[in-house]
Order: sequence, then structure tokens, then C-alpha cells
Amino acid sequence: TLLACSSFVLEKFGRAVNLIHDYPNTSLIEITSNVEGESLETQAKSTGLLLIELSSILHRDRPDVLVVVADRFEILAGAIGAAYQNIPVVHIQGGEVSGNIDDRVRNAVSMLSDLHFPCSLPAQQRLETMTGRRGEVINHGCPAIDLIHAHVPVDPWSVLKSCSHVGLTPSPGTPYLLLVFQIGRA
Repeated sequence: TLLACSSFVLEKFGRAVNLIHDYPNTSLIEITSNVEGESLETQAKSTGLLLIELSSILHRDRPDVLVVVADRFEILAGAIGAAYQNIPVVHIQGGEVSGNIDDRVRNAVSMLSDLHFPCSLPAQQRLETMTGRRGEVINHGCPAIDLIHAHVPVDPWSVLKSCSHVGLTPSPGTPYLLLVFQIGRA
């Protein structure tokens, strides 16, 4: 069962949930819980509303495990709802450092989780130190890298056009800058 919520179900962010509606052998539950606005206050309120919804779904469906990914505010709602109901939480991409509110959310989710799949050795070491759970922290790499590796090349301009709802779409031949960086210690 996939629980789709937050920006994943919102039209203004492209309703990514539409990409998985027909995935075979998968039950999909859509949860609408976002409070309009792009502030830390609305994120906190959205987290509370989502916690209420997820707690009911987790209580009703009693899954064997809840898998959460990364550090967005809605992930915290899932981890709290599952942990309080003694449903094991598996956290993917914990132990990272970004230097903003995401660190606090990610660390809270990590502390509520039972099994961890960080994406790098430094993240694994941070999680082992923070949680005190060496056997439950398995450095398995980043799932997004697997997707990139298996990716079939497409025209980058068609991808940019499909994402035009999130900002300005450059035109072919227009200069642009792509910046990718990693902050942290090796």
C-alpha cells in the first residue's frame, strides 16, 4: 500500500501521484492535509493534520512496517503515527546534514525509526552514533542513484517543459547553470 500525501497529491506541484495510479498489485491511498501557504507555520499545521489522518489509516490497516524516505515535514507525521502504534518504521536517507530545519526533522524521524538505510558511510556513522543502533543501520546507497543508472536518456527540454509549473522554463540554446554540491565531512 502506498500512502500519497502533501505535494505529491497537489495539482500545483504536478500531482505526481498520477504516475502511480495504475501500478500493478499496489493499493494507493491519497491523503489531503496541506494548509495553504509556504511557511514554517503552515508546514507545522500540515504535519499535525497529516498525523491525524495517518494515525487513523495506520490503526485501521495495521501494516507490518512503515517505510519513510528523507526529511520532509510529512515524513515526521508518519514516523510519529507508526511509532506510537508500535508499527516498525524503516527510514531511508537518514543521517544526512543540510544545515536547516530538515536536519531536525530527519534526526527526529531517525530516533523514531527501527531500521535505517542511509545513503553514505558518513551518514551511517552519524546514525550509529545518534541512535546507538549499529546492527540496524545498513549503508545501502541512495535509491535515486539506482534510478539514474537505469534511466533511459530523454530530451532534457521535454523534461523541463513537463516541469514548467514549478518555475521558469528555459528555451533550447539559452544559457543555464546547473549546480550540484555536497556539504559535509568525508
